[in-house]
Amino acid sequence: MEPPYQRRGRLWSQTDKAYLIDSILNGFDIPKLYMADFTVGEGSSLNKSKLPYAIIDGKQRLEAIFDFFQNKVVLNQDFVYLPNPELKLGGLSYKDLYSNYYEVAEVFEVFPLTIMSVHASTEEPINELFVRLNRNKPLTGAEIRNAMSGPAPAIIRTIREHDFFANNVAFPFTRGADLNAAAKILQFEFEGKPVDTKKKVLDNFVSSIKLTERRDHLELAARRVNENLTVMSEIFLPKDKLLSSGGLLPVYYWFCRNQLEENYYLVREFLVQFENERKGVRSITADHADKAVATFVKFDNYNRSTNDLVSHQGRFEILQGLFYEWLETRRAHSLTDETSKSAAHKSRKPIPEDMHFEINCMKTGINHAGIKQITHYGNSTAKWSLTVSSLIARIDTGNEAYYITDRVTGKRSYLAVIRETNKNPYLKSYADNSWNENLDKLATCDDDLRVIG
Repeated sequence: MEPPYQRRGRLWSQTDKAYLIDSILNGFDIPKLYMADFTVGEGSSLNKSKLPYAIIDGKQRLEAIFDFFQNKVVLNQDFVYLPNPELKLGGLSYKDLYSNYYEVAEVFEVFPLTIMSVHASTEEPINELFVRLNRNKPLTGAEIRNAMSGPAPAIIRTIREHDFFANNVAFPFTRGADLNAAAKILQFEFEGKPVDTKKKVLDNFVSSIKLTERRDHLELAARRVNENLTVMSEIFLPKDKLLSSGGLLPVYYWFCRNQLEENYYLVREFLVQFENERKGVRSITADHADKAVATFVKFDNYNRSTNDLVSHQGRFEILQGLFYEWLETRRAHSLTDETSKSAAHKSRKPIPEDMHFEINCMKTGINHAGIKQITHYGNSTAKWSLTVSSLIARIDTGNEAYYITDRVTGKRSYLAVIRETNKNPYLKSYADNSWNENLDKLATCDDDLRVIG
């Protein structure tokens, strides 16, 4: 009853199940059931459960029939037995019929189900049959993707099985909502950035993983997803109210992924404060003069289109920017005077030479406001790149240093994080104790650089 391509069971209401029993008792035809048949031929590698059959189509109907046999479903109160309308059978169970109206119970017992036996040695034709049979039914995108061929559906199911989904997530998993969320964060990790997650895009992503190199990259992305979900399971509470929306989960995922380990314990505190303040200003219009209020309104506007690239990027950038400001405020409160600030600065240990990394290229993109901006810095020789926010976070730790090499003099210009009031942190390069423009003169990164953070 639980082959990989199947959607979750128990989707029909008690009324829906009773209506099917109504059809059976009154002799109406019900659609065919399709079964993968493992009773003939050699043992199939698909038969991991070592059972003779696996359901392809008809799971909800079988569950309704089994539930009636087990007295978990009763006939609807308005049930009319067409062969004898005088019988008042509404509200009765199978046990009641068997005891008092055996001739009616017998109609149910001997009803001929039409079952089509399907023989296949690989998953592809079975998955394809499931999709085709359900094409005109109200399946969600996640349920259809779950039956696609290739390695992606199995990996998405593995991500869905992570303890984070079982213990921390608070939104219901009906109709494959957990599979949908898992597919989105896997695609983020696969692309190394937030991307459009509309149904068509997710479908193309899942169906396109065929080549070996893309499979290898997918497996690497899946490992990173599981590592980050393990971190998030420690950040968030069991059945956390912050995780009651599937639309926000990918944004929270990317936000948590880009934080320093030393700040993990602060993430939830910040998000709770952010959500409380956001709820408090929803009655205020977007043209309000207060910048903070306008930011919350903008976040809500983005939140109306949860699968758009612009929405993902915009919400992430708002959270990241406000989190930096929030951290700075906390740090300022923790340092009582300039002496303590100086002492804290001097206490930083020198960074070992092997933790100095060269930056020699940059990548640009268009932000949510339609403005061109730098999105990544990288090393075209070593074939890696970092998002700007990740690079800032790494420099902030004091454990890594990044520099640009002057091709004429060979002198290094190191990158520093600049913070100004009411501005997001940004990067600037310096050498010989003075700022320079070397960071703005970098070449464009190649598209094949691996995003490492």
